[in-house]
Amino acid sequence: MKNQSRKERGFTLVELLIVVAIILVIVAIAVPSYLASVKAAHQTAATGNLKTMSSSVAAYQSQTRVFPALAANMGNAENSVTVGSTCAANEEMKTAVATGWDAGIVQANYTMLYKAGGTTTTSSLGCAGNTLWEATAVPLDVTSGTAAFCADPNGLSQTPSGTAGTPASGAGCQADGYTASLQ
Repeated sequence: MKNQSRKERGFTLVELLIVVAIILVIVAIAVPSYLASVKAAHQTAATGNLKTMSSSVAAYQSQTRVFPALAANMGNAENSVTVGSTCAANEEMKTAVATGWDAGIVQANYTMLYKAGGTTTTSSLGCAGNTLWEATAVPLDVTSGTAAFCADPNGLSQTPSGTAGTPASGAGCQADGYTASLQ
């Protein structure tokens, strides 16, 4: 007959429950911090994308003296313009196929949208374009971000805290309710 007094080695149920409880407390502390970091990263990516768009628009405007009617007109070798040339022969500038920015592409859980506004005009170089532009980054949902951002010729701005952003209308950031200016 075996000796019943010999102790079995292993963990008791109480010890395992204590370890599980400790792990759950650590997870409860870490997950909100992680989610806040992800949200901040999405917002930083959205503002970075808007700054890139602003730079592209500025480069286009410095060459053509008008703002592009479509984001598809920027950065495309077929639509590039050199100072002193005319744009009248370049029909692709007027009929460019919409890029993701023109249609509302999703990047970093934000809907990025470019719209030209103001009046359609022709510059002294003969380039067709607009007198105003606006690009917005609106979060897909509250887990993506809590602020919407907007860029126009006046700079980068965001919605007031707790206010949902609207997609670009082409009328400018202030007209669409973006008031808090960012540097």
